[in-house]
This record gives sequence, structure tokens and C-alpha cells, in this order.
Amino acid sequence: MDINQLIISNFHNAKSGLCLFKPSGEIFLFNKSADRFFVNTKGKQLVNGMNLIECLPPKLLEKYKLIIKGELSNQRPFLETTDKENDQYFDLIFSRLEHEVFGIYFQLVIANVTESKKLQRTFDKVLYMGRFTKNLITVCDKEMKIIYVNPSFEKVTGYLLEEIKGKDISKMLIGPNTDTKVVQYKHRQIRDDKPYNIQILNYNKNNEKFWQDLEVVPLKDDNDEITGYMSIGSDITEKIKQEKKHLREILRSNEKERNTIAANLHDNLGQLLGAIHILQIKNNKSFAADARTNQQKEAGEKLVELIDQSISELRAITHDLNSKNPGNFSFTNKLEDLIYDIELLSDIKVKVDIDQSIDFVNLKNAKALKAVLRELFNNSIKHSKTQEITLKTLVKNEHYVISYSDEGCGFDWDGNFYQGSSGLRNVFDRIESFSGSIQLESSPGNGVKISIKVPLKAFI
Repeated sequence: MDINQLIISNFHNAKSGLCLFKPSGEIFLFNKSADRFFVNTKGKQLVNGMNLIECLPPKLLEKYKLIIKGELSNQRPFLETTDKENDQYFDLIFSRLEHEVFGIYFQLVIANVTESKKLQRTFDKVLYMGRFTKNLITVCDKEMKIIYVNPSFEKVTGYLLEEIKGKDISKMLIGPNTDTKVVQYKHRQIRDDKPYNIQILNYNKNNEKFWQDLEVVPLKDDNDEITGYMSIGSDITEKIKQEKKHLREILRSNEKERNTIAANLHDNLGQLLGAIHILQIKNNKSFAADARTNQQKEAGEKLVELIDQSISELRAITHDLNSKNPGNFSFTNKLEDLIYDIELLSDIKVKVDIDQSIDFVNLKNAKALKAVLRELFNNSIKHSKTQEITLKTLVKNEHYVISYSDEGCGFDWDGNFYQGSSGLRNVFDRIESFSGSIQLESSPGNGVKISIKVPLKAFI
């Protein structure tokens, strides 16, 4: 196929109707789409030599005559007409042309504007509704560029249409506390051409937070192709505030009831069991070894064991009650519980000075640090023969500083771990895992002094 044949083929098969005619109105060339248009709208089939005036609607004739005379410049469109039977919309566009061989001639382009017309009607409805609704309405093209926002959107967000028209809506209204999972979800839905409904924390022009219940639907043409997106949002900021307030009131009420029960168990039954435990230990020690039978010794030891189990069960119950309140998972609370256990289950007095100006959020690391302190307490109880332990914590220069000491028998420490010191090795390893530092001082008869320094960033 040579170039001329290709041009002729493209002309005849073009989607838009094309018709060429002389100043007299005589048609000398037309394509299939033009013929189909006049058959469907006027019931006339085109043939070369036919006068175009026979096919035009009466209201177009005056403009037609003016353009033929050269008194009217090219306009677009000259006429919008319809094919009601097939629900189609067309623009008729005339052009006056001049060729060195043919001289002056005219071109009629018949453009099918059905999809844009329908989209415009939908858009007009949106514009009308958008003026009166409190909902936040936006219309975007298929690239998510803003075409329209209604007055309610402008009022809530602070952005006027003229300053954001053409901008990417998907990158607007997002702030530091917007849930990234929600943002990723809406991007996936847009990518897959799917509608979605979300509740999302947005930010207005003044960087103020507001909550929006947002529904987004793709706009499609008759060929199921995406032409744009429309979103309808509701400002639910006040609703979210009320829900959170109601939830806090419920949690506060439940927390108060649980804490009352836990406190009663802890303070009353806990102290009673602790007193019995200490009395029984002293009672066991008060009898000379030769004045007690083996059966009596076993019975006494068994009683202490049962009391220990009862205390452990009591602590588990109070912890379980407190655990329903997330605030009670704080490192400070856990540390106080540990100290209470040490004093309850031994004759050792613990002097405490805890910095409560900050608490830990990373519960995993907080539990690991508590395990470190438990190991230090256990070592003092088992080996030091001390009567007093001192524990101080301090927040200083972005670090959490722990000072621990006992007044026990001490030991010969040269910085090396020997057989039987696995617990102490674990303490050093845990502190190093936090990128922290630990210093230990001890010698026979001088007790133990330990200084621990861990970065706060590992815990908050």
C-alpha cells in the first residue's frame, strides 16, 4: 500500500465523520462515519454530488451561509446535535480551507462527544449538589489531578479551588500522624481501579488535624475505561473525639474497679502472707537442729514453700488485674513490683530513689532491663549476706542511669567471668545489646557497686 492509499484508507475509516464540499454545497468526498451520521439523524444516505444543504438542520443553515460567504470565521462547534435513538451526541465543526489546485473548499467534521457530554452532565449534577451539601466533594482526572472541589471542602481544608486545581490530591492532606497503612491501602485501591471507603486522619492548610470518613469511586465511560475519580468525605472529627472520650470513661471505670480489687489483695492479703512467711522462717531458725526431728524440719520447709507459692499466685492475680490497663505496663511499676517481691521474700531492706520523669514504651527492652535488675537482686540475696540494697535511677544526657549497691561480703572482681558466673555474664551481655555500658566494683568485705548507663532511644 503506497502513501496515497494509506491516506485514503485512514480517511474512510476515521472515527470522526469527515465530509468535503465545494462553496456551492456540492459534496465531493466523505467517509463512512459521516454517511452513518446522516443516515441515523436525517435518514439520508450521502452520495457524491449531493448538496449538503439538503442534509443540514434548519437552525444551522444561517451559519452555514455566512461561512460560505466568508463572513463568519471558523467556530467550534457550530452545532450540537443528537441521535436520540442511539443515545449519541455530536459536535458539527465547519472549516473554510484553500488549496492551490482545488481552490476554496470546505470541511465538515462530525465529532462524537457522547462520553464527554455524559461526563459533563454528571459533573454538572455534582457541581449543583456540591453547593449545598456539607460533605467534602472532590472530582479528579484519572491521574488524580484535582478538577473540582466544593465549598465544604474549601471550608474544612482551607484550600481554595483556584490554588489547588491541577494538583495531585493523593499527596495532599497527609500529615505525620496519618496512618501509613491506610494511605497504602487507598493507593492500592486506586492502582487496581477499585472503590474504597476509609476513615483517615488528615491535615488542613494550617496543619490542623481533622478526621474524614472518605468514599472514593472511579468514574468510567461506556467502554469501562477510567476517566476520573470522585470522592465524598464527611468531617467526623467531633464523632471521633466523642468515641474516644466514651472509651476513656469506660476504661477509667473498669480500671478503677480492677485497681481497687488488686490493691485490696496486694495490701491486705499480701501483707498477711508476707508476715506469715517471715515468722515461719524465723520459727524454723529458732529451733536447734538437734531439737527437731527430720519430719518436723520437712514440715516447716514445706510450709515455707506453700507460703511462697501462695504469694506468687497472689502477685500473678494482681498483675493480671493491672495488666488490663496499658498504663500499668510501665517500667516504673514493674520495678516497684520487683522491689516489693524482694522485701517480701527476704530480710533485705531496699532503699529506692526512682526517677519517674520518663517511662518506657518499648516493652520488650523494658522487660529485658527488669531481668537485669532481678539478676542483680538475686545475686545479692544468694551470695552477699547483705541486709540492705540501694537502687537509684536517673535520666541524664539522653541516657537512663542505674546505680546499684549492696553492703554485703563482696568478692574479688578482676573483670573476668569464671565458672559459676553465667548470671553476671548475662547482665553484661544484655546491657551491651542496648549499646549501653556497665561498671562493677567489688572486693572482699566491701560489698558491690554497679553503675549502668543505657541510651533512652532503646526504650522510648
